Amino acid sequence: MSHYQASTALAGGLDLSSAPLFVRPGMSLFMQNYVCDLNGGYRRIRGYERYDGQPAPSALGDRAARDARRAAIAPVPGAGPVRGVAMLKGVLYAWRDNPGATACLMWKATGAGWVPVSLGTYLPYDAGAHAQPIAEGDTITNGSGASAIVRRLVISSGSFAGAPAATGRLVVDTVVGVWAAGNAVQVGGVTKAKATGPVTPHSQAAGGDYRTICHNFYGSSDRLRLYGVDGAGPAFEFDGTVFCQLKTAMPLDKPTALCVHQGYLFLAFAGGSLQNSGIGEPATFSPRLGAGEIGTGDVITDLVSTRDVLATYGRSSLHLLYGGQPNEWALKSFSSHGGCKPKTAKDIGGDVLAYDEAGLGFLQAVQAFGDFKASQASSRIEPLLAGQPSNFALMSKALGRYQLFLADRSCIVATLLGTEIKGFGRCQYAHTFVCGVVGADLAGTERQFVGGLDGYVYELERGTSFDGLPMEFILRLPYVSHGGVGVRKRYHRIQLEVSATSPFTLLLQPDYDYGTQRVSTYTLETRGAGGFWDVANWDEFVWDEGIVATPNAYLEGVASNVGFLIYGKSDEVDTFNIAAMHVYYSKRGQSRG
Repeated sequence: MSHYQASTALAGGLDLSSAPLFVRPGMSLFMQNYVCDLNGGYRRIRGYERYDGQPAPSALGDRAARDARRAAIAPVPGAGPVRGVAMLKGVLYAWRDNPGATACLMWKATGAGWVPVSLGTYLPYDAGAHAQPIAEGDTITNGSGASAIVRRLVISSGSFAGAPAATGRLVVDTVVGVWAAGNAVQVGGVTKAKATGPVTPHSQAAGGDYRTICHNFYGSSDRLRLYGVDGAGPAFEFDGTVFCQLKTAMPLDKPTALCVHQGYLFLAFAGGSLQNSGIGEPATFSPRLGAGEIGTGDVITDLVSTRDVLATYGRSSLHLLYGGQPNEWALKSFSSHGGCKPKTAKDIGGDVLAYDEAGLGFLQAVQAFGDFKASQASSRIEPLLAGQPSNFALMSKALGRYQLFLADRSCIVATLLGTEIKGFGRCQYAHTFVCGVVGADLAGTERQFVGGLDGYVYELERGTSFDGLPMEFILRLPYVSHGGVGVRKRYHRIQLEVSATSPFTLLLQPDYDYGTQRVSTYTLETRGAGGFWDVANWDEFVWDEGIVATPNAYLEGVASNVGFLIYGKSDEVDTFNIAAMHVYYSKRGQSRG
């Protein structure tokens, strides 16, 4: 009797929409904590662990030592969920409401844990008029013994050139004496503005939903700054030391989304208002100095700058803003039937991937200059996304992954090579994540952090567990009719190709004839893969293994088709990749009946 071998590369990810007979071999019917690897195969994800700037628990080999270090890592001080996380110059920041929910406080992750960030003070002014405006670093006086040093100049309306005069705020420190409304604001004895109130501490309102970006609007390399909005108060700027609220002239000055485009800072406000700052001046929102406003007619949910166009997503619409400066702006309606959910639109190599009621969709550039087209991206996983509320999305360029975090603690992961989706995977986390950020540490290495509903900040792609809890990982492969749909086969053996750094155990469950026959569960002992001399780390590969581990299971089934479920659960197993499977069988003749 002839024996046959069917070899299948595992690739393509989830397919939940095709009929069982038409799911391509190598794709998957169910994934939990597996994603498509950029280099092929299905990769079991790494874990995640809590973070506050102290050393990582996963850096320790002893379980008890890891548990002790984990217990020493605190949530962001305060109450309620983490409101936002951001990275600036390799440092992580987080926001959380205070226990009384009267304000939202900003915290910095350090080697000693979370430390509060002082937001500093400001002096409100109007009647700003002088040929030489107040500048950063100026010492201001009021003529009555009070003084302060200016760190930022914010112009909300008007201009120091006059008609109308400038109004706004001066961010100040080193304050001496008492300032009051009506005081002259002088530089070198020359009055340049008038104070409209005392020196006041900055504060941020409770209940915000933070979004941040980093950008350098200036020529100097050391002027990278963080810009943010929270929907509960004014936009803000932070350079790691000086905090500055960016007051506009809006009656309800509570922007909900932001983007840098063509050298302007854009802010989205309630009612569909889209506003830009002055060119290269993110603290200036005066029309006299180049700021402007455009109405979109829909609640703006996200902003993405791509290919010299500002994609302006609404709840049920998409507009594209063309032009390079305010007198050239042209807002064109692209769609009135689909927009995106908040915080889900991400630039993907010049295209945009976003999530709405219809699923994930691409906004893609076409050959004609300035033109775009829309395309559905998630038809194969439509059942997973139908009606699912989302929390936010992250894009990891280092891993090539768009990650959509849903409210049920699951995460849909699209693996991308350039702008091509290689396939979808799915994760199921043990904690609810409500915000996140991807940034670079001081060494330039990409890091991913997420804020939890429980007040903790977690780092993704770290360790082997879900913050100390075991991870369950499941892969269900499609039913395949080897040698023909109507041909009965005797299945003899299955062999996997696995790349791993340490030994672990998997359970294998064959399902015959679309699951109508189930037999024993098999144990696959997977040893760590070997390595090449002078290439692999000396202490991390198994000397008597090949480059790829090949665990086997000897089968006993007779059927027309077979599918496989591969299962594992552990808090110790590191990431691994299942790249292929080989099924060995012999034919028994045509099926009857």
